[in-house]
Amino acid sequence: MRLRLLLLFLFLISCARVSASHLAGGDFELQHQQGYNYRLILNLYFDEINGNPNARDPSITVKIFEKGTNKVVRTAFLPLRSLTSLNYANIACTTGELKTSKLIYYQDIMLEPETFNHPDGYYVVWERCCRNGSISNIASPSTAGQTFYMEFPAVAQNGKFFQNSSPVLSAPISDYACVGEEFSYNFASTDPDGDEVVYDLVTPLNGNSSSSNPLIDPLPGPYPEVPWLPGYSTNNQIIGTPPLAIDRSTGRLTVTPSFKGLFIFGIRYQEFRDGVKIGEVRRDFQLLVKDCPKNNLPIISAQGIGGTGMYKEGEVLHVKPEGPRCFQLFLTDPDKNENLSLKVEPVNFTQQGYSLSGQTSGTINTGVLQDTLTASICFDECFDSDGKTYLMNMIVSDFGDNGCGLPKRDTVSIGFIVEPAPDQPPALSFSNQQRVFELYDGDDLTFDVTGTDPDNDQVTISLQGDGFDMNTQNVQFQQASDKGRVTAPFNWPIDCRANQAPTYRLKFTATSVVCGKTVSRSETIEVRIKKRTLANNIISSEQVICYGKVPATLVGSLPAGGNGSYKYVWEVSTTNSQTGFNAAPGDNTSQSFSPPALMQTSWFRRVSISGSCDELEHTSTPVKITVNPLPDLPMLKGASICPDATASLQATSSATGVAFEWYDHPAGGNLLHRGPTFQTPPLVANTLYYVQTINSSGCVSGSRAEVTVEVQPSTADAGKDSTIIQGKHVVLRAKGGITYQWSPTTGLSDPSIPNPIATPQKTTTYRLTVSSATGCVYTDEVTITVLPRIRPADAITFNGDGINDTWYIKNIEYYPQCTIQVFTRWGAKVFESVGYGIPWDGTDHGKELPMAAYYYIIKLDSREKPVAGSITLIK
Repeated sequence: MRLRLLLLFLFLISCARVSASHLAGGDFELQHQQGYNYRLILNLYFDEINGNPNARDPSITVKIFEKGTNKVVRTAFLPLRSLTSLNYANIACTTGELKTSKLIYYQDIMLEPETFNHPDGYYVVWERCCRNGSISNIASPSTAGQTFYMEFPAVAQNGKFFQNSSPVLSAPISDYACVGEEFSYNFASTDPDGDEVVYDLVTPLNGNSSSSNPLIDPLPGPYPEVPWLPGYSTNNQIIGTPPLAIDRSTGRLTVTPSFKGLFIFGIRYQEFRDGVKIGEVRRDFQLLVKDCPKNNLPIISAQGIGGTGMYKEGEVLHVKPEGPRCFQLFLTDPDKNENLSLKVEPVNFTQQGYSLSGQTSGTINTGVLQDTLTASICFDECFDSDGKTYLMNMIVSDFGDNGCGLPKRDTVSIGFIVEPAPDQPPALSFSNQQRVFELYDGDDLTFDVTGTDPDNDQVTISLQGDGFDMNTQNVQFQQASDKGRVTAPFNWPIDCRANQAPTYRLKFTATSVVCGKTVSRSETIEVRIKKRTLANNIISSEQVICYGKVPATLVGSLPAGGNGSYKYVWEVSTTNSQTGFNAAPGDNTSQSFSPPALMQTSWFRRVSISGSCDELEHTSTPVKITVNPLPDLPMLKGASICPDATASLQATSSATGVAFEWYDHPAGGNLLHRGPTFQTPPLVANTLYYVQTINSSGCVSGSRAEVTVEVQPSTADAGKDSTIIQGKHVVLRAKGGITYQWSPTTGLSDPSIPNPIATPQKTTTYRLTVSSATGCVYTDEVTITVLPRIRPADAITFNGDGINDTWYIKNIEYYPQCTIQVFTRWGAKVFESVGYGIPWDGTDHGKELPMAAYYYIIKLDSREKPVAGSITLIK
C-alpha cells in the first residue's frame, strides 16, 4: 500500500513539472524550399525564471487542418533543433525578473498539390499549457493554455502551383519598459514573396490545454481566448496613456504604461496578395513594466546667424554668400550626471553639404553647477536651398533610465534659406574670327581656341561633332583644362574622309564646375567641303542585236577635268534608262566595255571617277542595246517511204516573213536547201534533217528543229534453208506480204502461194518477191540442198584382188553424222561407226568373221527413215 502511494506521489510531481508555467509566447513559420517542399518551424519563447526545465519538450506534434471543413489533413512531428537566449539591448539593464530563451522546432514536409488544394486554405496548430504564473493582465495565468496558430493558402490553385512563404517575424523584445515613460519596439516582418503584411492586436488564444492536461493532441478550431482581468481587453492589453497599440503598416509597437507588472499581448500578422488575404500568423509575447527612476526632459536651444539672438520657432534664417554660414546649438538637462547626445535630421530635403561640430555628446552636471554642451552646424559655400525654406530638426536625447528605458528628447525645428556662392559662365574665343570655312581636299584648317572664366574657376575646353562622329575624320584637338584661362590648338587636314559629307558643324564648349553645378558656353563653326568638276564622259553607241548574241564593244571617251587620273565603273539596267542600274558583269572598270551575250534589251552607262579622294563622279548618258527576239522553231512533219524512194518535207511557222534553212546536222553541217519545201534524194535507210528559222531581222532560231524520214523496213521472209534427200520434198514457208511469187518455178507445187511444196531434183535457190500493204515490193531467198541417195555394196570379198576388200557405201560422204551398225544373224553387233571415215573390212575387233550374211542399219539423220539391208562375206 505504501509503495502505491509513493508511486502516485511521484507521478503527481512529474505531472506538475510538465504542466509548470513556462510559456512566454511564440509563432509558426512556413518556408518554401523548392517545388512542393516546405520547412515548418515553431519559434517557442520559454520563461527561464518561472518555467521548469523539464517542461522543454524535446519534440512536438502539430496538426494541419483544412480551413473550410476543419478536417485533419496532416500530422507533423517537429524535433527541437536549437535553444538560445534572448539578449538585452543593454546588458546593464538585465533584470532578475525576466529571462527568456528561444527554442526552435522544425521539420521539412511536402505539401502535395492533390491534397493541399482547398480554396479556403489551411491552418496549423499546436496547443500547450501553461503560461507564466506572474502575468498581470489575465485571470489564472499559471493555468492558462496557449494555442500557436498559423494560416496558409493552398499550394495548387486553378490548376497551377501557388508559391508562398509565411512572413518572417522580427526578433521579439527582451528589454523592459518603465511606468509613465514611452516604450516602442519594432515588431515588423519581412515577406519573402513581397506580399503586403498588415498588423493588429488580438486577444491571445487559450485553446483546449489545461494544467491537468497540458500537452494535448491539437484540436480543430475555433479556440477559446484567454480571460482578461477587469480593465483589460483586446484594445487595452496594457493599460497606459496611451495604451498598447501597433502601427497597422509598420508593425511598430508603442505604449506609455501606467502600471508595473508582466503583461502578455497578442499580435496578428495578416498576409495579402493583390488585395486578397492569403494567410496569417499569430504571435503571443510578454512585456515587463518596472518602476524606473524619474528622468527629466533635456532642453535644446539655438542662436541665430551671427549671434543675433536666440532662435524662435517659426523664424527663417537667411544664409548669405558673403556672411557667416553657421549657427550654434546649446544642450542642457536638469538631471545630475546626465549623458546627452545631439542628432540632426533634415525634414524636407536630402541635400548634403552641412557639418556638425563642437560638443555633440557628453555627460553634464557632474559638479555643483549646471553644465551646457555647445555645438555648431555650418553650411559649405556650395549648399543651395534654391530659394526654398528648408527645415531641420535638432534633437537632443538623454540616456533614459541609465540606458534601459527609452531616452527623452527635445527638438527644435529650424527653418533656413541658404544662397550659394555666385558663379559666372566662362567665355570662348578663336584666333581666327571666321565661323564658316569653305575648303577643298588638300586644304588645312588651323586656329587656336581659348576658354576663360571670370571667377577664375577651373575651365575646360572641349570639342564634339554636331551630327557626326569626329572619330571618322582627321580632326586634331585635345581637351584642355586650367584655372581661369586655357588655350589649345585646332587642326583639320582636309583629306579624303572629309568628302563623306558636304558640310560639317563642330561645337566647341568652355565648361566650369562650381559646387557640383556645370556652367558652359558653346560656339559652333561650319566647314563646307567644295568639289571640282568632271566632264567629257561619253560612250558610244546604240546597237540592235539578236537574242543571246554578244554586242560590239562600247567605246568610252577620255574624260576631262579632275586631277587627270580616272577610274571607271560600268553599270547596266534592264529596266529603263533612268533606274535599276547595277554594276555590269565582267571587266567593268576599263575605259571601254565589252558586254557579254544579252538576253534582253539593256541600257549601259559609265561612271567616271577622279580627284585625289575619288570624290568627283560623272555619269554618262546611257546607251541602249536593243535585243530582238529569236524566231520560234519551225513546225515540221516527218514522212514514211519505201526503200529507194524520195520524200517531200514541208516547214511552216506561225510568224510571217520568215525563211527556212535545211541542214544535215543539228549544228554546223551542210546547207541542203533554202525554202519551206525540201525534196530528199532516194533513201534506203531512216534519215534525220534539221531546219532553222530566220526572221526579217536576220535572227536565227536558237536551235534547229528535227524531222525524220522513215524508210519502211523489208517484210519479205522466204523461210529457213533446208536439206532433203533426192526424191524427197519440203514445204516452203514464206511471210511478210499480201502477194507472193517464187522463182524458178521448177519443182514447186504453186509458185504464187506463201507455202508451196518443193521437190527439186538438185540443190536449188528460190527467190521470193512480195508486195506489202503500203505497196512496197521486197525480195528474199531460200536454198533447198538436195543430197544423193546412198547405195551400199552387198558383199565383201577376201580374195585380195583389191576389189570389194571393204564395204563400199556410195554417197555416204554426204552424211558425215550418220550412224552405221552391222549385226550377225543372231543380233550380235560386229561393227558400229558414227560417220564412215574408215570403211568396214569384215572383221570384229581385228578378227576375221566367217563367211555368212550379215545385217546392217544405217541412220542418215534424225529426220530420215533408217536404211536396212544385208551384206555377205565371201572368201
